[in-house]
This record gives sequence, structure tokens and C-alpha cells, in this order.
Amino acid sequence: MGHSPVRPPGIRWRQLGIPGASIALIDRGKIVYEGGFGVRELGKPEKVDENTVFMAASNTKGMTTLLLAELVDEKKLRWDEPVIEAYPAFKLGDADTTKKVLVKNLICACTGVPRQDLEWLFEFKNATPETELALLGTMQPTSKFGEVFQYSNMMAAAAGYIGAHLVYPNLELGAAYDKAMQEKIFDPLGMKATTFDYARALAGNHATPHGDDIDGKPTVASMAINYSIVPARPAGAVWTSSADLIRYVQDELALGKLPNGNQLVSAENLLMRRAPQISLGEDANYGMGLIVDHTYGVQVVSHGGSMSGFKSNLYFLPDSGIGAVLLTNSDNGDMLLGPFGRRLLEVIFDGKPEAVAEVSSRAARHKAELAKERERLVGEVGGRHQLEEPARPRPRDREHAEARSDVVDPHRPVSRSVVLDPGEVMRLGRRRRHHVVAPGLDESHGDIGLDALLAQAAPGSLSGAVFLFIDSSGPEVAAEAQRQAARGLHCAQALARPRRCVRASTPRTASASSTSSSPSLRRGRTRTQTL
Repeated sequence: MGHSPVRPPGIRWRQLGIPGASIALIDRGKIVYEGGFGVRELGKPEKVDENTVFMAASNTKGMTTLLLAELVDEKKLRWDEPVIEAYPAFKLGDADTTKKVLVKNLICACTGVPRQDLEWLFEFKNATPETELALLGTMQPTSKFGEVFQYSNMMAAAAGYIGAHLVYPNLELGAAYDKAMQEKIFDPLGMKATTFDYARALAGNHATPHGDDIDGKPTVASMAINYSIVPARPAGAVWTSSADLIRYVQDELALGKLPNGNQLVSAENLLMRRAPQISLGEDANYGMGLIVDHTYGVQVVSHGGSMSGFKSNLYFLPDSGIGAVLLTNSDNGDMLLGPFGRRLLEVIFDGKPEAVAEVSSRAARHKAELAKERERLVGEVGGRHQLEEPARPRPRDREHAEARSDVVDPHRPVSRSVVLDPGEVMRLGRRRRHHVVAPGLDESHGDIGLDALLAQAAPGSLSGAVFLFIDSSGPEVAAEAQRQAARGLHCAQALARPRRCVRASTPRTASASSTSSSPSLRRGRTRTQTL
């Protein structure tokens, strides 16, 4: 199918309240556009450009598997090699599954190991790459091997660390990974600004995370929770710019050949990463840190990334030599990822123009949802005069992930909980039903239910955590509180709707966690993930 030269897709991204975005485009294998829009941080004049670094989160995974492909070329690994042969200390909570996991399965989301993110989210302050691998040894599969897609950041982290250990066996796992990625991926590709060093990233031309406040107004968000991925960084801790990330996409399109003619990785082993590992539905499969989608009758390879205040996606069409990357500095960026990919295809193939209207529709729905939620919260707050006033949160430190020592002492049992007012919770993240405060975290929030939240934690692993839940289910609050109390939690209603819940002394057994997939091009809709 023929196509016209790519130009920046005409998306009205400002409707979504996104302060800044950076994009880059490839046409017929050549980089034809790099640029930025908006500002790095609200209230400051510095503009986003192609060299502004953003957190790209789970877009790290594809680059991690590119490292593995190089190691297969070097005969340091085999795709079909049992992981316990390459790294004998590798262990999962189930011995049979441990034996079945091959190198190609480490980032396949196909092993039956659930997402189970809460341990590294809540306990990252004292975590190391070694403790993250040890944590895998406690994780039990919740489905059969190859039966269902279950996204696992911890398995992806293991992939990077095991590969790096084979390159630099005498280095600490994190240092080995950083060095291997720098020397074998970033340097050869010319990704000069890309780094896992947060201090380096934040000292230069970088974007600041943003989210909506209670009135729907974009505001600066905390960086605190984004430090949680550092101990598991092969899964999603990379900082990169559109100018750098597009060079990785260019190498994917060139089947491993660099612009100077050298072969970074063989085409055979590069393409192995796109081979279907687990189905995502009728038209899409997950490979090794990459999604391959045929929804529109053309192959689109993509992946997304999501951390607090940063949403991103990369896309490429192998048969057309076309690729794109999009980096945003806002939680609302997730509403742009699907339409951007759709618009890219519309421009290339003269498709029916639906993407721009979809952005407008999403912006309108978002505004209406915020207005409705604010109205509900205002009504709830009106009855507070009969109850205690909520404790106000400490001012946020956007540069450091410091522990909330005034909230929880992680070295002694929890005897109290903290209540934030609903407005503060809304400011921290729209559409989030629950807010969680725990040792080592400044702020954390998610949009999963209480059952699913607790199901992801291993027994006893969150004994020092305080859970605060702002429920949006109206009259079901009391019933849910009773259900949770029966399951080993002490729950009490406070401040009209919010509840204070403290884990009981006898933790319950973990069960299956919820999973979700990366953003992909699927008729204007976006599948999102935590990383």
C-alpha cells in the first residue's frame, strides 16, 4: 500500500490539559521530525523540545529485551534456555513454574505469575535489585503457563538483571544493568541523554510530572512514587527524549542495523522479540516487551509507558518503514496515546478521520467526570462539622521520595491511620477511587478496588502500611466495609465517606492480582498500565 510522507499528526492535545509533549517521526526509515510542544513545567517559561527528557516507564522493556537479543548473538544466552541454567539463583514461588521459565519467557507476560506490584510500590525505599529478585521467590502463579496474559514488572526486572549479570558478573546487579545498557544499547544508538540516573535527568532539560487538581486544573505532581521503580528499573525506569527514543525505533525498523552500517544485533534475534508469546485478543499479541497489533489490517508494533505524571508510547510499522514516539508530562497523556496512534495511521493511509474527534470527546468526558465527582465530594464534605477535621498532608517534595515519617513509623506496628480530605485525594489523581499511604511512600494512588489491591500483596509484606480509601461507590460503602472486616481488616467509616483501614495482625493469603496491558492502537481506545 502506498503512503504519503509523514508529517506531525494534527492532534489538539491542549484540550486534554497536557502541559507539554515531545514527538519524533520516521518515514521510510529516516528521521523526518523531532520537536516539542508546550512547557516542561507549568508556571515556568522553559519549553519542551526534542531533547527534553521524560520518564518513558515501560518503554524500557523493549530496550531490555534488545540487550538480551545481543547476548543471544554473543552466545551468552539462548532464547530456549531454562533461566535456572543461565542464572541458578532464579526462583519463583512455585518450583514447577521455575523450571519451565525459559529466557524468552521472562518478559512474555505468559508464565502465570501475576502483576503483584504492591510490594515494590510500598517497600522501595530499602529495596535493591537483589531483594527484588528474592521477592520473585515468593510469587505464586495464578494461572497455567501460557494460559492468559498477566503483565509482570518483576519478571521484566529479572530479565534485565540476569542479562546484565552475564555481561558484568562481578558488579552489583543494578550497576551491571546500568553499564550494560549504556555500553550495548544507548551508546551505539546515539541515545546521549537517555539514563537511569534520576539526579542526572532532573539536573538538566527535563519535564516535570503533572496531574489534575480537584477543579480539573492541571498542576504540578509529586515525583515521589516514581522512585519506586528504581530497584526494578529494567521494567520501567528509563529517562529519555523523543530525539533519543526515535533512534531506538529506527533500529527496530532497520532490523538491527545502525546508520553507520554496523549491525547492533542480528535481524533474527531482534525479530524473535516480536514473535507471539501470549494473546491479547483477536488481533494482537504480546511478544517480549512489544505488542504486535493487526487491528487495522496492517502490522503495528507498539508499547506504552506509565508512571505518575508521565505517559508515553512508541509505534512503528515494519512494512512501511514508519515510526513515531510520543512523550507527555501529564497523567492526562493517557487519553492522547490511542488517538495519536490512530491519527498516524489516518495520515499514512488516508484513513477515515476519527482521531481528532476522539480527543475532543475524551476531553469533554473527562471534564464532565471531574465536575460530577467534585459535586459529589462537595456534598459529602458538607456533613463534616459533626466529625473531626482531617489531617492536612505535608507539603510535597517533588525532587525526592522521602518517607512519611510523620505518618507511619515502619519499624513498629501500625496503631493509627491518616485521613486526607477528599479534595486532596482528587488533586492527587482524577478517577482514583482509593488513596494509599505507606512506609517509604510520599504519595500513592490507584484505581483498583480494595479486594484487588490487597490481593496483590504477599502475606505479611505490608504489615507496616496504612490504607486510606476514598470510596466512590456511594451507598455500597458500609457493605464493603463489612465485607473487608470479615476478611481480616479493621475498618471504620470516618469523615462521612472516607474509611480508615489498618491491616489486621494476621494477614490473609494473597490471591490473584488484576492485570492490564500496554497502550496499543485499537480503534481509538487505549489500554493502560501502571508502567
